[in-house]
Amino acid sequence: MKPFNELSGDHLEEWFKEFFIGELECENYFPSSGQIELCDLNPKYEKGNHLELDGIMRMHKTGILFEYTSQGGNFREKIKKFIRSAHIFINDQHLSLKDKFELYGIPAKQIVDFEEIESWKFVFFGTHPDFDLRNYSKGDFPDFPLISENLYIFKPTDTEYLRQLTNHIGKFAKNELFAVLNFSPSDLGETELHIKLDFIKANGKYVTGISDTKADVFLVKFKVNELLKIARVSRYEGIPFILEGKNKSDSYQRFLISEKLESIGTKFINDNKRKTFPNTITIALTNECVVENNKLVIPNKFCSLDIIDGQHRLFGYTHPSVSEGIRSEAEILASAIQFRDASPQVVYQNSAKVFCEINSTQAKVSKYLLYSIKYEILGDRDYLAIAGKILLECNRRDNILGNMFLTSSLKRRNKLNLPSFDVVKTVDEELVKFVQGHGIDGAEASNELLEEIFEVNVFSDTDMFIKNAVALLERFFNSVKAIFNKDWIANGETLLLSESYFLAFIRYLRLLLFNEHIKVDDIKDVIIRLKLKIDSITEPNNSPSFPLKHPDLPSNEDDVSKIFEFLRNLK
Repeated sequence: MKPFNELSGDHLEEWFKEFFIGELECENYFPSSGQIELCDLNPKYEKGNHLELDGIMRMHKTGILFEYTSQGGNFREKIKKFIRSAHIFINDQHLSLKDKFELYGIPAKQIVDFEEIESWKFVFFGTHPDFDLRNYSKGDFPDFPLISENLYIFKPTDTEYLRQLTNHIGKFAKNELFAVLNFSPSDLGETELHIKLDFIKANGKYVTGISDTKADVFLVKFKVNELLKIARVSRYEGIPFILEGKNKSDSYQRFLISEKLESIGTKFINDNKRKTFPNTITIALTNECVVENNKLVIPNKFCSLDIIDGQHRLFGYTHPSVSEGIRSEAEILASAIQFRDASPQVVYQNSAKVFCEINSTQAKVSKYLLYSIKYEILGDRDYLAIAGKILLECNRRDNILGNMFLTSSLKRRNKLNLPSFDVVKTVDEELVKFVQGHGIDGAEASNELLEEIFEVNVFSDTDMFIKNAVALLERFFNSVKAIFNKDWIANGETLLLSESYFLAFIRYLRLLLFNEHIKVDDIKDVIIRLKLKIDSITEPNNSPSFPLKHPDLPSNEDDVSKIFEFLRNLK
């Protein structure tokens, strides 16, 4: 499915129509038939005010109202307006619900089904890039509690995740959407509340290299269609962990690869129900899974189990070449791990450890992945983990460095619509040395100087150290932005916003702090003097001080060391 990020108005609404009906095969979705004036619902409302509702869907006896906006700014007010419109549509008594459906444009032959709706959910999709940096929860909108309790807010990366997932596995992506919207199969008309399986069990085993957490391991056999419904892949920045009450960091796997899915679907499965993989996939069980009457009893919930290893073997069955009949009859073996301490954080941490250990024997686990999960998921507290955590915190905050790094494969351009900065290069080349207090040419800051700069020892209070380090980096780059104000702009044609120059400026900060012992409060003056030197070379005249092409400046193709030495020699 094509991207949505540059669409607005009717084109954006048409995209969602194709997404829900064409891709996810949601039969009972209807876009708005046009702007509905509030006065058409009830004459008491002033003419000229419209109902902010772009789509409606019926899922069994639940109705879902949708709003899509590509506009930037005033996001909170846009959500409030959507909530108010939803409240009016559902609760205003001037027209019957049937009349409202007719006004909305629901076909007459389907209104009788819509009249069976007993409960509602409300979904706001914001597609403007700046919306990724906003954090709203249901509690931020208390005016209509019955609406806000069932409110779901999707950011651009959430929608992009669903788009890409749909491109890989088609209509099966809606299981993750249902999970996020807190649907259960029973909400959609299924009668079975649990899946009951025979098993072989190994009790109280250690399943990671560090013998610190025990787990029970079950060998079980699933029908493929059952597992497709209840399993998901825990992915870094994946949608199951983005919305209300979930931690972005609690997911860690790579995205699916279409070529592998196609190969498994067409060459191995080949629409044959008797095909099965001789090796098991690995999944993590929650503490809701119990043993009763010699059966492993698993709640029948969308995407409630995490696949630790073997995602392509399972999702290969979603390929169009595999028929529904095969999915309903084919079987797949799984090693199901249930950690004895089954709190969600422990499950996530240990699942990530198992994933990394399994894949380290098959293929190198990328530094990008490790730096993203070392601190929060694996629980490491070394310099690499701390540097990775600092980068993630900078990227998440609504500040100067927010949304500037490539921490998700879903979004490769930063908030300034320029290429995002690489995580691995930033950590390896600069942030680890920044955390360690390493200056230039082998100089190392004393413990006393480090505590003066960061206000705390890195290992005595690591969380506070990270907080202060983030604040220091933000303060430094806020000064850079303020002083080089013609360079730090969206779509800026400037060397300053290239990755190599960005890294050179972090190295320049290390020089000031750890070699020259410049006080933090005095760094802004140093940057002002640096700008005067640069401007004497480039003569910007109300344009960027670092133009993209200038014979006397290092280019953004040069390595960081050359750019840093250029800056250093200007002092």
